[in-house]
Amino acid sequence: MTSGATAPSSASVDSAPLPFPRPWLLSGTATEYAPLLDARVWRGVRVEVPLSLAGRGENVSAFALDRAGTATGGGATLSPRARLGLRVTGDEAWAPLTLLAEYEQDLPTGTLGATPATGLGMPGSDAVATQLRKASLRVGYGNKVVVGGGVMTSHFGLGLLANDGDHGWEPGSARFADPRGGDRVLRGFIASGPHTPLGLVVSLGVDRVLDDDSLLLAEELGTKAGTGDAATQVIGSATIGRPGRSWAGVYVAHRDQRAADGRTLAVTAVDGSATTRRTLWEGAVLSLGAEAAFIAGDTTLTGTPTFPTQAVRQLGLAARGGLDLGTWGAALDGVYASGDRNVDDGSQNAFRVDPNFELGLLMFRQVLAAQTGRAVAVAGDPQLVGAPVPGLERVPTRGAVTNTLAVFPRLFVRPIQGLEVYGGVLLAWSAMPLVDPFNTRVSGGSVRNALDGRPSGWLGTEYDAGARVRGMVAGVELSVGVEGGVFVPGGAFRNASGTMMGPVVGGRGVLGVRL
Repeated sequence: MTSGATAPSSASVDSAPLPFPRPWLLSGTATEYAPLLDARVWRGVRVEVPLSLAGRGENVSAFALDRAGTATGGGATLSPRARLGLRVTGDEAWAPLTLLAEYEQDLPTGTLGATPATGLGMPGSDAVATQLRKASLRVGYGNKVVVGGGVMTSHFGLGLLANDGDHGWEPGSARFADPRGGDRVLRGFIASGPHTPLGLVVSLGVDRVLDDDSLLLAEELGTKAGTGDAATQVIGSATIGRPGRSWAGVYVAHRDQRAADGRTLAVTAVDGSATTRRTLWEGAVLSLGAEAAFIAGDTTLTGTPTFPTQAVRQLGLAARGGLDLGTWGAALDGVYASGDRNVDDGSQNAFRVDPNFELGLLMFRQVLAAQTGRAVAVAGDPQLVGAPVPGLERVPTRGAVTNTLAVFPRLFVRPIQGLEVYGGVLLAWSAMPLVDPFNTRVSGGSVRNALDGRPSGWLGTEYDAGARVRGMVAGVELSVGVEGGVFVPGGAFRNASGTMMGPVVGGRGVLGVRL
């Protein structure tokens, strides 16, 4: 069970991108993307209006969710997204003044299709809705100072903690990523830089958190508006280098969060990240990235009668590497997220990676998300329990990697220009045994998983493969892909009789258009 402390949003004004090359495009009359509208208007003001459309169709085979054998899966879902933006900047005639005004909104975003089993945060349960991502203004004077404010997305480093949901698959990454949503804040900030030959940039800010994976909103909880969590943050960051080449940074965020019933969270996150991209020789590019985050503080969100206040101590680590040799290459992801052996003691140790830091197709996004989401319905059933489990709404992972040590090596090839075929094997262990709160309590404290079995530390193996093509068609950037996988559960998914859960199979098609 997490403390809700896992994702204080980034203080970074300009954070490093994922350490992989930018898109390579098919030949044609237009060779690179340009916004739908790009014009210079009054006195050197430039106006850009980008528009992107995305869709994902997905299906997963049925698998067991709880001790009673309740199953989910077997139904197709569709996740549409239309994103409209507006970007206003001043050109060199404004120097030394700088101007940036941004607007971005998803119209719509969410998931349609199969009705998931009863639970909270179940895969495919996001309602279709509009979402404001950006409505902000920033003004600067040379490299001396930049001030700004408004609704913004938040991202830092590889996106381990703060992730804007805008860092998906890129050629050479071989990632199984199709992000949605992202961390959104109402922010006011002041920044300065770059300074010194290292390109030092420092920033300070204050956030009111609008949405991230630690904040439970009223619509998620099925309650009326204004009865979800509320959170504020004080943030600061320092970075050196240049994103896309060699870059390093650190940020600190102190978060105060309060649930509608008065339970609280007060934590500080320290996050450090670095990326680099080097050309080894002509046609060979090496990309490396790493991120480490530690969260400390205390919370009453998940407190028990014995331990009403729990100490928060959580650690997350991520490493990412890639070697692009032109016609083929390799990539490797590694993640460690600390776990929690005992949900009823005086500490909360389970680190939760941002859900948009995706790792594979099935193990985390589908199976663990559905089993932990179903745990809310089981442990909250008044026919089974006399009183609700404290902090039960914090149990679902919502697709996030948590309580895990995982490695994901992958290979890719480019048989023809514009087409990339990729695949890999995801291997994962639990940092601590998988704990289902209800099953563990009714067994007298002996650790049990969602299927009421005694879990081992081996989560299992996932085999994933995919193919994507990206190119320019009549001045429009088009991306089409298909991906599929098989998850073979390990001993962490035994049931009460000791039988292993069967394999889970799934696949999806993805489509992206940028105008």
